[in-house]
Amino acid sequence: MDISELEQEEVGRRLLQALLDGDPGPALELLEELWSASETKEDRIRYGLAQVRLLISLGRLEEARSRLEQVEAEVEAREQPEWAAQVALERVVLASRAGDHVEARNALAQLPEDLDRVPDEPLTRAIQEMAGLAALRGAPVPREARRVLDAVHPVNRVAVEANLLLAEGRTRDAQDLLARQLKRLGREMNLQTRTGLLLQLAAVLLLSGRYKQAIARLKEARACAVDASDVYQYLAAAALLVICHASLQDHVNAYAVCVRAMVSLEDLLGKGAGRMFEEFLAAFRQAWGEAHYREVALQYISLRKSGAIQ
Repeated sequence: MDISELEQEEVGRRLLQALLDGDPGPALELLEELWSASETKEDRIRYGLAQVRLLISLGRLEEARSRLEQVEAEVEAREQPEWAAQVALERVVLASRAGDHVEARNALAQLPEDLDRVPDEPLTRAIQEMAGLAALRGAPVPREARRVLDAVHPVNRVAVEANLLLAEGRTRDAQDLLARQLKRLGREMNLQTRTGLLLQLAAVLLLSGRYKQAIARLKEARACAVDASDVYQYLAAAALLVICHASLQDHVNAYAVCVRAMVSLEDLLGKGAGRMFEEFLAAFRQAWGEAHYREVALQYISLRKSGAIQ
């Protein structure tokens, strides 16, 4: 099949598989092929920005900057304000990752007035990166970031506000804000939004050392991710559960979460999809010693047969 004919769903599947494999190379190669084969300017911008985001996540900032300049050359600001905004937002992220708060603020100043057509994801990433940079500098989040926050959909805005509170060291306020939103909206919000808030609240609880409360939220988040068929959120929930159980020295449950995740991911995506959790188990085997690791595995099997553990 010609690379340009790939359906969006297939592109997403291949990128997800590369993430699960722990090897970004195939994902970058796929995006490069899609960039080169794109027949429309909009597709070149879309795949170019996807490359930029992946390169930033890998810490390859110079490569990301170079690709972003190429993407920017494709954008006609007056005719495509939403794409121009996304380019400026990626500049904010790049500058923040590089620790350059002046450049980050300059990029914010380049944003068009109307951000209504810009998706929430690049908006929230830019705000969160600026919040992280401000926290590292011990400075307040720039006022310009508030305009970006106002453009985020109200359902998603609470999650971003919580991150701003965390950046200011107001952990308890962030926790209360997230808990209130979950209680207020209850089951009315869509599953992915609910799962995201649960994960965020669990992460705040984890930062506060409240592992048992975090575990309760993570189990709920994992169940929501399964219902929503969201592999990314499932990965996050399961990985944080492993960390929580291991931190409490609850080796059997840490082992159980890994096994369950491996089986679930391989059932859904095929052999090798649970590699992240295989690596967790390999680390546990080394840390616990072979004899204790086998003992934990036998305890898990016994508890699983009795129905005391899933």
